[in-house]
Amino acid sequence: MPTAVKASVWCEVGITQTMCFDAGNAETQSEEKANHIRVEYEKRLSALQVELRKLEAAKMEHLKLLRNQSHTEKQLKAYEQSLSEMKKLKVSY
Repeated sequence: MPTAVKASVWCEVGITQTMCFDAGNAETQSEEKANHIRVEYEKRLSALQVELRKLEAAKMEHLKLLRNQSHTEKQLKAYEQSLSEMKKLKVSY
């Protein structure tokens, strides 16, 4: 094989190997980047799930307090009415 042809074939082989190496390196970098993004996404998702659970617990506590407040207000009105009636009865004696 003439030297020019050998050099040409060698260059083609060298370029192909370099391209394969570059492609493999790029693929590895792409996988690493994808893994990094996945890990960050999972961390953020986990944090948001914890926050959601806390907010749901706070919501339930808020509803419980509202029910208690409503009950207490009804009870207070009943006591005020009883007091008002007692005052009227006392005045009339």
